[in-house]
Amino acid sequence: MSMQLPLLNQQLIKAKNLKTVFSIILDEGGISRAEIAKRTALSKPTISSLVEELIQKNFIVDSGKQQVSNSVGRRPNTLFALEKQHFIPVVTWTKDKVIATLLDIFGTAIDSQELMVTGKEEYTAATKKLFTLVCNRKTVNGTILGCCLILPGMIDSAHNTFYSHPLGIHDTNAMSTYEKIHECCSDYPLAVLQDTACYAYAEKVFANITEENFAFINFNQGIGASLFIEGRMLGKANGAFTQFGHYSINPEGDLCTCGNRGCLENEIGEGSLEHRVPKVPGCKGNRIEQFGSYKALGTAVRDGDTIAQQVLNSLASDFAQALRNLISIVNPSLIILGGRCQNLGASFLASVQSSIDAQGFGQMTSHTTIQYTSLDSDSYLKGAVRYFFDMYYEFSDALGNPIYIG
Repeated sequence: MSMQLPLLNQQLIKAKNLKTVFSIILDEGGISRAEIAKRTALSKPTISSLVEELIQKNFIVDSGKQQVSNSVGRRPNTLFALEKQHFIPVVTWTKDKVIATLLDIFGTAIDSQELMVTGKEEYTAATKKLFTLVCNRKTVNGTILGCCLILPGMIDSAHNTFYSHPLGIHDTNAMSTYEKIHECCSDYPLAVLQDTACYAYAEKVFANITEENFAFINFNQGIGASLFIEGRMLGKANGAFTQFGHYSINPEGDLCTCGNRGCLENEIGEGSLEHRVPKVPGCKGNRIEQFGSYKALGTAVRDGDTIAQQVLNSLASDFAQALRNLISIVNPSLIILGGRCQNLGASFLASVQSSIDAQGFGQMTSHTTIQYTSLDSDSYLKGAVRYFFDMYYEFSDALGNPIYIG
């Protein structure tokens, strides 16, 4: 036993170093061995050994191309991460279907398939079928590193529950569900992640966000938020730390399925428009259909419709109330909005900012920038792939194939 422990420690240290070296190569898109040695403080022989192993495992390639350098003498060759060699299947639950996407380590989608579902009991069966299909996909010449399941809602491992307002699911024995799903892909680790957190992680990695404290707010089937505090995601990617969509902005509002009244999701979510539009002075009944979605409302505002502008301003005012409290609690220097709210356009951002400036705690709110995401609507997939790799993947078999929650 005493001989095995040092050997195991050596294996874990080597696995950690392999991951460090590969992560640098993946991020840089071309870097020399010497530069990696400088950044990691590992010896050049150690770096050479690690690089050779990564080459043998088809994670990287030595391009043979020499970098431009101002130094005199032989220029070093450049290392690149290989595309379409290592894959992560990601299955996503949405309101009416389950979607399976096969992505490589870069977050590039290779294939996508989906199954329609009509009830909450169908999600698990559809997920198992799709994971089995994707993991057994014969046309992929490469290696699967692990699997991800992305859920919209609160993945609460402490209380073994999964709660999703958008899906109408409250699973009080969630681990049993995850274990059933894992049966069909048990050769790989499985990470169960929340959608908004995956969007937020994509912002951090792929949008090159430099702010240490920022919030990502997701307007999709529901409204969610994920926070980065001092460069680190608050909690994990499970949504159990921030249920922003169930922050109440109207104690007299409609009863939410969560038990609160006047939840943000109900008050400013896309589904709230049918109730909000008739309350605007001078609005006639037919306007409910005209402004029944964020996209329709945003288009009407851009066309100069004054009633549409009033509806948008009322949305922005209510949203700003929630943001003012968020800013007062965690003081983010940047708030990024993603999802369907982008269809409301620049007028919505301006109205939100104006409302915050007029009513917020100026000493704090004046230092916060609000902007739309610059990433695509499927960026959560890239975020999930990178989160799984950064947080859970190991270049070692010592840890087996566990289920990771968040």
